[in-house]
Amino acid sequence: MMRQMPAGQILLTDDASALAAAFNAGTLIRPTAGHLNLVDLSLAIAAANGAGTPRDAGPRRLADAIGPNDHLIVVMADGMGMNVLGTLPRQGFLRRHLRMSIHTVFPSASAVALTTLATGEWPSRHAVTGWWTYVPELGLAGALLPFVMRDSRRSLAELGADLGLLIHGRPLLDSSERDVLALHPKQFCDSPYSKFFSGQRRRAPYASLEHATRLLIARLRDATGPTYTYLYNHRIDALAHRYGAASPEVREAAADLDRALGELYNATAGKARIVVTADHGLLDAAEGSKHLIPPTDRLLDDLSAPPTGDSRVQYLHVKGGAEASVRERFGDLVERRFYVITFDEAHELRLFGPGAYPGAARARIGDLIAISKGEDVVEYPGADGSGNMLAQIAHHSGLHPDEMLIPLIVA
Repeated sequence: MMRQMPAGQILLTDDASALAAAFNAGTLIRPTAGHLNLVDLSLAIAAANGAGTPRDAGPRRLADAIGPNDHLIVVMADGMGMNVLGTLPRQGFLRRHLRMSIHTVFPSASAVALTTLATGEWPSRHAVTGWWTYVPELGLAGALLPFVMRDSRRSLAELGADLGLLIHGRPLLDSSERDVLALHPKQFCDSPYSKFFSGQRRRAPYASLEHATRLLIARLRDATGPTYTYLYNHRIDALAHRYGAASPEVREAAADLDRALGELYNATAGKARIVVTADHGLLDAAEGSKHLIPPTDRLLDDLSAPPTGDSRVQYLHVKGGAEASVRERFGDLVERRFYVITFDEAHELRLFGPGAYPGAARARIGDLIAISKGEDVVEYPGADGSGNMLAQIAHHSGLHPDEMLIPLIVA
Protein backbone atom coordinates (compact mmCIF):
# COMPACT_ATOMS: atom_id res chain seq x y z
CA MET A 1 0.00 0.00 0.00
CA MET A 2 1.27 3.50 -0.86
CA ARG A 3 0.68 6.70 1.10
CA GLN A 4 0.52 10.14 -0.50
CA MET A 5 3.36 12.56 0.22
CA PRO A 6 3.41 16.32 -0.37
CA ALA A 7 3.82 17.56 -3.94
CA GLY A 8 7.23 16.80 -5.41
CA GLN A 9 7.91 13.88 -3.06
CA ILE A 10 7.57 10.17 -3.71
CA LEU A 11 4.79 7.95 -2.45
CA LEU A 12 5.79 5.97 0.65
CA THR A 13 4.91 2.31 1.22
CA ASP A 14 3.43 1.26 4.56
CA ASP A 15 6.86 0.26 5.89
CA ALA A 16 8.44 3.59 4.93
CA SER A 17 5.50 5.48 6.46
CA ALA A 18 5.83 3.45 9.66
CA LEU A 19 9.56 4.18 9.75
CA ALA A 20 8.86 7.91 9.33
CA ALA A 21 6.32 7.66 12.17
CA ALA A 22 8.95 6.01 14.40
CA PHE A 23 11.25 8.96 13.70
CA ASN A 24 8.49 11.40 14.61
CA ALA A 25 7.76 9.50 17.82
CA GLY A 26 11.43 9.40 18.80
CA THR A 27 11.57 5.61 19.10
CA LEU A 28 14.11 5.64 16.27
CA ILE A 29 16.46 8.45 15.25
CA ARG A 30 16.82 9.76 11.73
CA PRO A 31 20.26 11.15 10.92
CA THR A 32 19.88 14.60 9.47
CA ALA A 33 22.01 17.59 8.61
CA GLY A 34 19.58 19.61 10.76
CA HIS A 35 20.89 18.01 13.98
CA LEU A 36 24.52 18.15 15.10
CA ASN A 37 26.23 15.02 13.88
CA LEU A 38 29.47 13.17 13.22
CA VAL A 39 29.92 14.84 9.83
CA ASP A 40 29.79 18.23 11.56
CA LEU A 41 32.35 17.07 14.12
CA SER A 42 34.72 15.77 11.46
CA LEU A 43 34.65 19.12 9.66
CA ALA A 44 35.04 21.02 12.94
CA ILE A 45 38.16 18.99 13.76
CA ALA A 46 39.51 19.69 10.28
CA ALA A 47 38.93 23.40 10.88
CA ALA A 48 40.83 23.22 14.16
CA ASN A 49 43.69 21.66 12.22
CA GLY A 50 43.92 24.53 9.76
CA ALA A 51 41.24 23.87 7.14
CA GLY A 52 39.68 27.31 7.63
CA THR A 53 36.32 28.40 9.02
CA PRO A 54 33.59 25.84 8.28
CA ARG A 55 30.94 26.96 5.82
CA ASP A 56 27.90 25.36 7.47
CA ALA A 57 26.33 26.17 10.83
CA GLY A 58 26.76 22.71 12.39
CA PRO A 59 30.54 22.45 11.94
CA ARG A 60 30.92 26.08 12.99
CA ARG A 61 29.05 25.44 16.21
CA LEU A 62 31.20 22.41 17.05
CA ALA A 63 34.37 24.25 16.08
CA ASP A 64 33.37 26.93 18.60
CA ALA A 65 32.79 24.20 21.20
CA ILE A 66 36.31 22.86 20.61
CA GLY A 67 37.76 26.37 20.73
CA PRO A 68 41.23 27.66 19.89
CA ASN A 69 44.14 25.46 20.92
CA ASP A 70 47.75 24.66 20.13
CA HIS A 71 47.47 20.95 20.78
CA LEU A 72 44.39 18.91 19.94
CA ILE A 73 43.81 15.30 20.99
CA VAL A 74 40.77 13.49 19.56
CA VAL A 75 39.84 10.17 21.16
CA MET A 76 37.54 7.81 19.27
CA ALA A 77 36.04 5.45 21.86
CA ASP A 78 34.52 2.77 19.65
CA GLY A 79 31.07 1.78 20.93
CA MET A 80 30.82 4.35 23.75
CA GLY A 81 27.29 5.58 23.07
CA MET A 82 25.41 7.76 25.52
CA ASN A 83 23.98 4.69 27.24
CA VAL A 84 27.47 3.39 28.08
CA LEU A 85 28.66 6.85 29.11
CA GLY A 86 25.71 7.04 31.50
CA THR A 87 27.14 4.15 33.56
CA LEU A 88 30.12 6.29 34.61
CA PRO A 89 30.19 8.48 37.73
CA ARG A 90 29.11 12.08 37.21
CA GLN A 91 32.27 13.37 38.85
CA GLY A 92 34.54 11.40 36.51
CA PHE A 93 36.49 13.03 33.68
CA LEU A 94 34.21 12.02 30.80
CA ARG A 95 30.83 12.96 32.26
CA ARG A 96 32.20 16.08 33.92
CA HIS A 97 33.31 17.40 30.53
CA LEU A 98 30.33 16.21 28.47
CA ARG A 99 29.16 19.08 26.26
CA MET A 100 26.29 17.42 24.41
CA SER A 101 25.12 14.34 22.58
CA ILE A 102 25.25 14.29 18.79
CA HIS A 103 24.06 11.85 16.15
CA THR A 104 26.23 9.34 14.40
CA VAL A 105 25.52 8.40 10.78
CA PHE A 106 23.49 5.52 9.38
CA PRO A 107 24.27 2.69 9.39
CA SER A 108 25.56 3.17 12.93
CA ALA A 109 28.55 0.92 12.28
CA SER A 110 32.29 1.40 12.69
CA ALA A 111 33.20 0.99 9.02
CA VAL A 112 30.66 3.66 8.06
CA ALA A 113 31.18 6.12 10.92
CA LEU A 114 34.98 5.95 10.97
CA THR A 115 35.01 6.65 7.24
CA THR A 116 32.81 9.68 7.86
CA LEU A 117 35.21 10.89 10.55
CA ALA A 118 38.14 10.30 8.21
CA THR A 119 36.68 12.06 5.17
CA GLY A 120 34.03 14.47 6.48
CA GLU A 121 31.54 12.87 4.08
CA TRP A 122 28.08 11.38 4.62
CA PRO A 123 27.75 7.65 3.80
CA SER A 124 25.82 8.61 0.67
CA ARG A 125 29.06 10.16 -0.58
CA HIS A 126 31.88 7.96 0.73
CA ALA A 127 29.94 4.79 -0.23
CA VAL A 128 30.97 2.56 2.69
CA THR A 129 27.63 0.98 3.54
CA GLY A 130 28.23 -1.44 6.41
CA TRP A 131 30.45 -4.19 7.74
CA TRP A 132 29.84 -6.10 4.50
CA THR A 133 29.86 -3.72 1.53
CA TYR A 134 28.85 -5.04 -1.88
CA VAL A 135 31.37 -3.95 -4.50
CA PRO A 136 29.86 -4.49 -7.97
CA GLU A 137 33.15 -3.92 -9.76
CA LEU A 138 34.62 -6.86 -7.83
CA GLY A 139 31.42 -8.91 -7.96
CA LEU A 140 31.51 -9.70 -4.25
CA ALA A 141 30.99 -8.49 -0.69
CA GLY A 142 33.96 -7.34 1.32
CA ALA A 143 34.59 -6.11 4.83
CA LEU A 144 36.57 -2.91 4.33
CA LEU A 145 37.88 -2.58 7.89
CA PRO A 146 39.77 -5.91 7.85
CA PHE A 147 39.89 -5.70 4.02
CA VAL A 148 38.73 -9.26 3.38
CA MET A 149 36.26 -11.06 1.11
CA ARG A 150 33.17 -12.47 2.82
CA ASP A 151 33.08 -16.02 1.49
CA SER A 152 36.78 -16.84 1.67
CA ARG A 153 38.04 -14.32 4.30
CA ARG A 154 41.02 -13.79 1.97
CA SER A 155 42.48 -10.33 1.52
CA LEU A 156 40.84 -8.08 -1.05
CA ALA A 157 44.37 -7.13 -2.06
CA GLU A 158 44.60 -10.53 -3.78
CA LEU A 159 42.11 -9.17 -6.33
CA GLY A 160 44.19 -6.05 -6.83
CA ALA A 161 41.69 -3.95 -4.85
CA ASP A 162 42.87 -0.59 -3.50
CA LEU A 163 41.06 0.61 -0.39
CA GLY A 164 41.76 4.21 -1.32
CA LEU A 165 39.79 3.71 -4.54
CA LEU A 166 36.94 1.76 -2.91
CA ILE A 167 36.32 4.64 -0.48
CA HIS A 168 35.01 7.78 -2.18
CA GLY A 169 36.69 10.55 -0.24
CA ARG A 170 40.15 11.51 0.92
CA PRO A 171 41.48 11.47 4.49
CA LEU A 172 41.26 14.89 6.09
CA LEU A 173 44.44 14.28 8.07
CA ASP A 174 46.41 14.91 4.89
CA SER A 175 45.21 18.52 4.82
CA SER A 176 46.19 19.32 8.41
CA GLU A 177 48.69 22.14 8.90
CA ARG A 178 49.80 20.64 12.20
CA ASP A 179 52.21 17.90 13.18
CA VAL A 180 49.89 14.87 13.04
CA LEU A 181 50.13 11.51 14.78
CA ALA A 182 47.50 8.76 14.68
CA LEU A 183 47.70 6.23 17.53
CA HIS A 184 46.14 2.83 16.84
CA PRO A 185 46.13 -0.41 18.86
CA LYS A 186 49.19 -2.38 17.82
CA GLN A 187 47.13 -5.11 16.12
CA PHE A 188 45.45 -2.57 13.82
CA CYS A 189 48.18 0.00 13.26
CA ASP A 190 49.44 -1.38 9.93
CA SER A 191 46.08 -2.53 8.55
CA PRO A 192 44.96 -1.17 5.17
CA TYR A 193 42.18 0.78 6.87
CA SER A 194 44.45 2.41 9.47
CA LYS A 195 46.78 3.40 6.64
CA PHE A 196 43.86 4.92 4.72
CA PHE A 197 42.54 6.79 7.77
CA SER A 198 45.96 8.27 8.52
CA GLY A 199 46.67 9.22 4.92
CA GLN A 200 50.27 10.27 4.44
CA ARG A 201 50.64 11.28 8.08
CA ARG A 202 52.52 9.49 10.82
CA ARG A 203 50.94 6.69 12.83
CA ALA A 204 52.19 4.67 15.76
CA PRO A 205 51.03 1.57 17.67
CA TYR A 206 50.22 1.39 21.35
CA ALA A 207 49.90 -1.66 23.59
CA SER A 208 47.56 -0.36 26.32
CA LEU A 209 45.79 2.78 27.45
CA GLU A 210 48.61 3.40 29.89
CA HIS A 211 51.11 3.15 27.03
CA ALA A 212 49.04 5.52 24.89
CA THR A 213 48.87 8.02 27.76
CA ARG A 214 52.65 7.95 28.16
CA LEU A 215 53.11 8.52 24.43
CA LEU A 216 50.74 11.51 24.52
CA ILE A 217 52.40 13.09 27.55
CA ALA A 218 55.83 12.75 25.94
CA ARG A 219 54.54 14.13 22.65
CA LEU A 220 53.16 17.28 24.28
CA ARG A 221 56.31 17.72 26.35
CA ASP A 222 58.55 17.59 23.27
CA ALA A 223 56.33 19.54 20.86
CA THR A 224 57.88 22.55 19.16
CA GLY A 225 54.71 23.62 17.32
CA PRO A 226 50.97 22.92 17.11
CA THR A 227 50.02 19.23 17.13
CA TYR A 228 47.06 17.02 16.36
CA THR A 229 46.86 13.52 17.80
CA TYR A 230 44.17 10.96 17.05
CA LEU A 231 43.70 8.05 19.44
CA TYR A 232 41.49 5.09 18.53
CA ASN A 233 40.36 2.69 21.27
CA HIS A 234 38.21 -0.35 20.49
CA ARG A 235 37.91 -2.10 23.85
CA ILE A 236 34.34 -1.03 24.78
CA ASP A 237 32.99 -2.20 21.43
CA ALA A 238 34.80 -5.54 21.54
CA LEU A 239 33.61 -6.36 25.05
CA ALA A 240 30.03 -5.23 24.39
CA HIS A 241 29.75 -7.57 21.41
CA ARG A 242 30.90 -10.43 23.62
CA TYR A 243 29.25 -9.69 26.96
CA GLY A 244 26.52 -7.09 26.33
CA ALA A 245 26.33 -3.32 26.41
CA ALA A 246 25.38 -3.17 30.11
CA SER A 247 27.81 -5.88 31.25
CA PRO A 248 30.33 -5.40 34.09
CA GLU A 249 33.09 -5.91 31.54
CA VAL A 250 31.92 -2.93 29.48
CA ARG A 251 31.45 -0.74 32.56
CA GLU A 252 35.01 -1.60 33.62
CA ALA A 253 36.40 -0.76 30.15
CA ALA A 254 34.58 2.58 30.17
CA ALA A 255 35.87 3.29 33.69
CA ASP A 256 39.43 2.47 32.57
CA LEU A 257 39.14 4.98 29.71
CA ASP A 258 37.68 7.55 32.10
CA ARG A 259 40.62 7.16 34.48
CA ALA A 260 43.27 7.16 31.75
CA LEU A 261 41.98 10.33 30.11
CA GLY A 262 41.55 12.01 33.47
CA GLU A 263 45.18 11.24 34.27
CA LEU A 264 46.23 12.57 30.85
CA TYR A 265 44.29 15.77 31.44
CA ASN A 266 45.86 16.29 34.86
CA ALA A 267 49.36 15.42 33.66
CA THR A 268 49.28 17.89 30.79
CA ALA A 269 47.96 20.74 32.97
CA GLY A 270 45.49 21.94 30.36
CA LYS A 271 48.14 22.23 27.65
CA ALA A 272 46.02 20.30 25.15
CA ARG A 273 42.35 20.35 24.17
CA ILE A 274 40.96 16.81 24.55
CA VAL A 275 37.90 15.84 22.49
CA VAL A 276 36.25 12.46 23.04
CA THR A 277 33.49 10.93 20.94
CA ALA A 278 32.29 7.57 19.61
CA ASP A 279 31.40 6.06 16.28
CA HIS A 280 28.17 4.46 17.56
CA GLY A 281 26.49 2.99 20.61
CA LEU A 282 25.28 -0.58 21.11
CA LEU A 283 22.02 -2.35 21.85
CA ASP A 284 21.66 -5.94 23.07
CA ALA A 285 19.66 -8.49 21.09
CA ALA A 286 17.85 -11.25 22.96
CA GLU A 287 18.03 -14.76 21.51
CA GLY A 288 14.47 -14.48 20.23
CA SER A 289 15.47 -11.39 18.26
CA LYS A 290 18.12 -13.14 16.14
CA HIS A 291 17.32 -14.26 12.60
CA LEU A 292 19.29 -16.18 9.99
CA ILE A 293 19.19 -16.08 6.20
CA PRO A 294 20.42 -19.56 5.24
CA PRO A 295 22.79 -19.52 2.25
CA THR A 296 20.48 -22.01 0.48
CA ASP A 297 17.25 -20.09 1.13
CA ARG A 298 14.95 -19.42 -1.82
CA LEU A 299 15.26 -15.69 -1.11
CA LEU A 300 18.62 -15.85 -2.88
CA ASP A 301 16.90 -17.00 -6.11
CA ASP A 302 15.30 -13.55 -6.45
CA LEU A 303 18.46 -11.56 -5.75
CA SER A 304 21.16 -10.60 -8.22
CA ALA A 305 23.71 -10.46 -5.38
CA PRO A 306 23.71 -11.95 -1.87
CA PRO A 307 22.48 -9.73 1.00
CA THR A 308 25.04 -7.34 2.44
CA GLY A 309 25.14 -4.71 5.15
CA ASP A 310 25.19 -5.35 8.86
CA SER A 311 23.20 -7.00 11.63
CA ARG A 312 20.44 -4.36 11.73
CA VAL A 313 20.48 -3.25 8.10
CA GLN A 314 20.46 -5.45 5.00
CA TYR A 315 20.80 -4.42 1.35
CA LEU A 316 18.90 -6.48 -1.18
CA HIS A 317 19.73 -6.33 -4.91
CA VAL A 318 16.50 -7.56 -6.48
CA LYS A 319 16.07 -9.22 -9.84
CA GLY A 320 13.56 -7.56 -12.15
CA GLY A 321 9.95 -8.26 -11.20
CA ALA A 322 10.84 -10.00 -7.93
CA GLU A 323 10.31 -7.16 -5.44
CA ALA A 324 7.03 -8.52 -4.04
CA SER A 325 8.42 -12.02 -3.50
CA VAL A 326 11.60 -10.66 -1.88
CA ARG A 327 9.56 -8.52 0.50
CA GLU A 328 7.39 -11.50 1.43
CA ARG A 329 10.22 -14.00 1.92
CA PHE A 330 12.49 -11.62 3.81
CA GLY A 331 9.56 -10.66 6.03
CA ASP A 332 8.99 -14.33 6.82
CA LEU A 333 12.63 -14.86 7.74
CA VAL A 334 12.73 -11.93 10.18
CA GLU A 335 9.16 -12.35 11.50
CA ARG A 336 8.16 -8.88 10.15
CA ARG A 337 10.53 -7.20 12.61
CA PHE A 338 12.32 -5.14 9.94
CA TYR A 339 11.07 -2.30 7.80
CA VAL A 340 11.66 -3.03 4.12
CA ILE A 341 11.88 0.15 2.06
CA THR A 342 13.07 1.05 -1.43
CA PHE A 343 16.21 2.96 -2.29
CA ASP A 344 14.06 5.92 -3.37
CA GLU A 345 12.30 5.92 -0.01
CA ALA A 346 15.63 5.82 1.83
CA HIS A 347 16.77 8.76 -0.28
CA GLU A 348 13.51 10.63 0.40
CA LEU A 349 14.10 10.12 4.15
CA ARG A 350 17.77 11.15 3.72
CA LEU A 351 18.92 8.11 5.70
CA PHE A 352 22.40 8.11 4.21
CA GLY A 353 22.81 11.86 4.04
CA PRO A 354 21.61 14.87 2.05
CA GLY A 355 22.21 15.55 -1.62
CA ALA A 356 22.79 13.33 -4.61
CA TYR A 357 24.40 9.91 -4.41
CA PRO A 358 27.42 9.05 -6.55
CA GLY A 359 27.02 5.94 -8.69
CA ALA A 360 29.11 3.80 -6.35
CA ALA A 361 26.86 4.36 -3.34
CA ARG A 362 23.71 3.74 -5.35
CA ALA A 363 25.07 0.49 -6.77
CA ARG A 364 26.23 -0.77 -3.38
CA ILE A 365 22.98 -0.06 -1.56
CA GLY A 366 20.78 -1.93 -4.02
CA ASP A 367 17.01 -1.88 -4.48
CA LEU A 368 15.52 -2.69 -1.08
CA ILE A 369 16.87 -1.80 2.36
CA ALA A 370 15.74 -3.77 5.41
CA ILE A 371 16.08 -1.89 8.72
CA SER A 372 15.49 -3.34 12.18
CA LYS A 373 12.49 -1.97 14.06
CA GLY A 374 14.47 -2.16 17.29
CA GLU A 375 16.71 -4.82 18.80
CA ASP A 376 16.25 -7.52 16.14
CA VAL A 377 19.27 -8.60 14.11
CA VAL A 378 19.76 -10.77 11.05
CA GLU A 379 22.73 -12.44 9.41
CA TYR A 380 23.45 -13.83 6.00
CA PRO A 381 26.61 -15.83 6.78
CA GLY A 382 27.87 -16.19 3.23
CA ALA A 383 27.87 -19.02 0.74
CA ASP A 384 30.16 -21.13 2.95
CA GLY A 385 27.74 -20.86 5.88
CA SER A 386 30.30 -19.32 8.22
CA GLY A 387 29.31 -16.33 10.30
CA ASN A 388 29.61 -14.98 13.81
CA MET A 389 27.33 -11.96 14.18
CA LEU A 390 24.45 -13.87 15.75
CA ALA A 391 26.78 -15.20 18.45
CA GLN A 392 27.29 -11.65 19.67
CA ILE A 393 25.15 -10.14 22.43
CA ALA A 394 25.31 -6.42 21.65
CA HIS A 395 24.96 -5.11 18.11
CA HIS A 396 24.83 -1.82 16.22
CA SER A 397 24.12 -0.44 12.72
CA GLY A 398 20.45 0.37 13.36
CA LEU A 399 18.53 3.53 14.21
CA HIS A 400 17.72 2.94 17.88
CA PRO A 401 18.74 5.81 20.21
CA ASP A 402 21.19 3.53 22.02
CA GLU A 403 23.00 3.11 18.68
CA MET A 404 22.62 6.61 17.25
CA LEU A 405 23.38 8.90 20.21
CA ILE A 406 27.08 9.53 20.81
CA PRO A 407 28.82 11.97 23.16
CA LEU A 408 30.85 15.07 22.47
CA ILE A 409 33.25 15.58 25.36
CA VAL A 410 35.56 18.60 25.36
CA ALA A 411 38.14 19.32 28.06
